[in-house]
Amino acid sequence: MLLVLGIALHQKTTTWRHFYSENTFWVNVLLLCFAINVYIHINNNRQLFGMELASLILLLKLLWGLHLRGLHHIVKVILVAAIVMVIAIVASDVRVANRRAHDYEAVCALYKQSLDGVVFYDVVPEDMFADGTDPCDPIRQNNALAWVSHVLQLQADNSGKPLRLLPKALYPLPANNATYSDAGGNIYAVCQKNTDCQVVLKRSIVLLGIKRPHSDLVLKDESSAIYSDSLVMVFLLEKNPLISNDSVVFQRCKTSTKE
Repeated sequence: MLLVLGIALHQKTTTWRHFYSENTFWVNVLLLCFAINVYIHINNNRQLFGMELASLILLLKLLWGLHLRGLHHIVKVILVAAIVMVIAIVASDVRVANRRAHDYEAVCALYKQSLDGVVFYDVVPEDMFADGTDPCDPIRQNNALAWVSHVLQLQADNSGKPLRLLPKALYPLPANNATYSDAGGNIYAVCQKNTDCQVVLKRSIVLLGIKRPHSDLVLKDESSAIYSDSLVMVFLLEKNPLISNDSVVFQRCKTSTKE
């Protein structure tokens, strides 16, 4: 849509003022959706449906407004861009599949050496995900970890131990309350189970270089933990490009910190 708008502005078939006055509703929808997604943090492509719909409608209206003048050149540009994007996506998918195969073999080898099924491993970083900050996320996603664990438990030499995947930053796993930071900027909070403890993440939102207070994130439910055993729970506090993770507080318990 922005590409076609740029062409329309260059050909002087429209102006910024005319474009906005003729499409006020859809431009406002696009800007509002963008602002909301920036504030709540984009972590899923399905959040962008409103922006995509508004952009598509604006694109069709722009093409109609060009009155077919030079439209064949635009179609050629869009076609070439689409072909290049498809080739790039297929090539990326092949690379990702090879990376996941490497990770699978590495996790299986470490699992066989583990006495209790806990594996400390960081998967190969992704190039295609803007929000791929969790070192273990590609294996945790889409129930892949549960499937791998089920397959490994069925093997006779593995004694049915459940696979539990943790990033290398947590090795060795402490038995006390502590926070860890990894190279990707994530924070891991390890909380003892035998204490009346909750993890509070102090946050602020940064827009245009201005930092403003943001709501605290409180974690105390075992269902929110990326790992749990009889002694500790581990919570992942992911790095956010717009929300600053300022500090971690263990309420009603003693803390220790390790960077």
